[in-house]
Amino acid sequence: DQALQDPRNREPVLQAEEYVRQTKLSDKLQSMISAAITVSEQEIKSKFVDQNITMEAVYALVDINKMPDTDFKVSDEDLKNYYNRNLNKYSIKPQRKLKYVLFQTNPSAEDSANVLRGLENVVTNLKKDTSGFQSYVDIYSTEPYSKDTLNISAFNSDAGTQIANAAPGTIVGPVPSPQGYAIYNVVGKVPSSEIMVRTSHILINQFGDDAKNLEKANEVYNMLTSGGDFGKIAREYSADPGSAANGGDLGWYGKGAMVPEFEKASFDGKVGEVQKPVKTSFGYHIIKVTGRTSDKFVVEKIINPVKTSASTRDAMYNAARDFEYLADKNSFEKEAELMKYQVQETPPFVEESYSIPGIGVNKNLLTFAFANGLNDVSPVHRISTGYIVAKISEVIKEGAQEFEKIKDQIKPAVIKEKKMQKAAGIAEDLKKKINGDISRAAQFSQYITIDSTGSFSGTGGIRNIGRDYAFIAAAQDLEVNKVSDVFKGGRGYFIIKVIRKSPFDKTAYEMQKDGIRQSILQEKKSTFFSQWLANLKKEADIVDERYMFYGY
Repeated sequence: DQALQDPRNREPVLQAEEYVRQTKLSDKLQSMISAAITVSEQEIKSKFVDQNITMEAVYALVDINKMPDTDFKVSDEDLKNYYNRNLNKYSIKPQRKLKYVLFQTNPSAEDSANVLRGLENVVTNLKKDTSGFQSYVDIYSTEPYSKDTLNISAFNSDAGTQIANAAPGTIVGPVPSPQGYAIYNVVGKVPSSEIMVRTSHILINQFGDDAKNLEKANEVYNMLTSGGDFGKIAREYSADPGSAANGGDLGWYGKGAMVPEFEKASFDGKVGEVQKPVKTSFGYHIIKVTGRTSDKFVVEKIINPVKTSASTRDAMYNAARDFEYLADKNSFEKEAELMKYQVQETPPFVEESYSIPGIGVNKNLLTFAFANGLNDVSPVHRISTGYIVAKISEVIKEGAQEFEKIKDQIKPAVIKEKKMQKAAGIAEDLKKKINGDISRAAQFSQYITIDSTGSFSGTGGIRNIGRDYAFIAAAQDLEVNKVSDVFKGGRGYFIIKVIRKSPFDKTAYEMQKDGIRQSILQEKKSTFFSQWLANLKKEADIVDERYMFYGY
């Protein structure tokens, strides 16, 4: 009471009261809506049986999976009849497709250059200042100060080489880093048992057969040993595009990173020596080891990430606006081609979609797509990766899909239907012939499987069958040692005999009944309330226009 009366607690108390009030209102609403929901004795008993009664059965299955598809002839008339009987399966909601150009708001070269210039100034001041490196970290780094002992592979390749060759107290950088740009203060080196190497390579595998590839690899090797520039030749001849763009450089790595043949050449080779072609499963490699160390390096660092500046965002937005104007006035595709913009296209999507495939969540663009017509060009829309201009490239109307477009999709369903019809006839004939002895069933058809289930219950799967609800229901209703009528399952038609069923425990049922009732009731209430709320939203005369203000 004293805490409640304390004026300092007034705001938290009011918030707590409001929370309790809203919770009570929600509880009352749910209680009113679900007041008519009841749970019958039969529902409780069925749930108890599912959870507690175990069974074993033997069965004969006329298995449609044993029937070859080629045994069933399907005419266009069969397909058309199935289509007409199942139009609801092939109906579609209104859909749209969009062609779009994305203007990504990635950091520009100028954004990168600004970060680099700023760190270059920091280095200049560092070399003049007698203050410790940590004081500069506190002022200029986006990451807190730390002194780390790192493997050389933790650095950018060139930065790693500079640090490996640097004396303690050397400032290295600014250099590229995984986070952006970095300045490192080399505190010292620590010996390690782990050897790291840096290599460059040229991969040859693109000249046909093995002999031609080896011939070309030797030719390239001779060019290099005659004084050719490794980086230039790698860019021209290497079939590994990733490293070729970097003059063949693969960076620093340890053992286990490469295939065995390549690894042996890397760790056994001399630094600076171009090795003869080495064959791996990828082709022939001409390898040059450019660095080797077993040291780890103690460093302090200043990190600055490269972020997209406001001016870069404005430039991308203006580019998008210009394209929107020209695409709307002329041709979307031609203007994109003229400006060398990539045009992408979404798959079809419906108005109820949470997000647009390939684009993401954007209610504004989704609304545009269904409020406008074919070939209409959208205004510029903001998405998480930048700005987008879109054109409605296809309008798909509500109704059944055209028969000619989907008849190949219908064929498997028609074949399955024909198989089921044949299986039903075989099963009915079988029931008459076996005279209650399921073990005799296999002799009457090649399509029949005889098996036993092992123990199963209403809540689990059945060995070799899976979760077949028709099988479970039939077994629960069947008396022990009685043979069932023919019934349809997921894989064909069954005849079963239950050979064991655990007894119904009345004492256990009475003990569990109230708990089962509450569980079913809660499940029903939750489902009913969710359906009620969904219907209320659907029928309410309210238009959700939050996207106009929040940009999603």
